[in-house]
Amino acid sequence: MRCATPPAARRGALMSFTRVVLDRRDEITPVLDALAYEVGATFDIAGSADAAVESVALGVYWSFWQYSRLEDCASVPAPDAPLEDVLAVPGGPSLAFRRARHG
Repeated sequence: MRCATPPAARRGALMSFTRVVLDRRDEITPVLDALAYEVGATFDIAGSADAAVESVALGVYWSFWQYSRLEDCASVPAPDAPLEDVLAVPGGPSLAFRRARHG
């Protein structure tokens, strides 16, 4: 399948998404903390869930292309998207949870 979005627009959407993750980290961090608590995981390596979110936000551009396909380019959510959509982006904030160390 071919993505109809021009390459410059895809890059722009991913860069904007990085900003969204950083701007919404106060919403994202408690969700990741709760998920980690439920499964007995910690963020010892990153230092905290907030630090893990920041790390993932800075690497989301690379991670998106590492973990997704060209046709996924249209799935990058808008800045005002529901939190569930933001967390679902391949290589996005949920990656911080997967980096948590399970006890």
